[in-house]
Amino acid sequence: MGEYGGASVNVPVGGPIGDRGRDHDQDDDEWVEAVARLYQHVAARTEPDDGLSAAESVLALISEAMDAGHFATVATGDDYRHSPIDLLGMISQAMEAGYLTALADLRAGRVELPPAS
Repeated sequence: MGEYGGASVNVPVGGPIGDRGRDHDQDDDEWVEAVARLYQHVAARTEPDDGLSAAESVLALISEAMDAGHFATVATGDDYRHSPIDLLGMISQAMEAGYLTALADLRAGRVELPPAS
């Protein structure tokens, strides 16, 4: 179990996401739930308009990655587009949580952008 800003997040230990080993459906469900809780916690503590900005940015990143052929699992090379929708949603939520956290850190002065060249 980990903590993020006071939110407890149970991280599954059964193996990588999408691993087709023992109890893979339960492992996948636990990962999806853990990321959903993390996303909800982060989203509740950020500016309301940032959610749309995060969703648009993540959509653009995923689209570019798919177009470039960089959206496959490392272990098998399978295309994520053929993954169950809950796993795709989890990937999007994890990316959005990171985007929202970065925006909040920038606004709070915890991180500075390098000067433009």
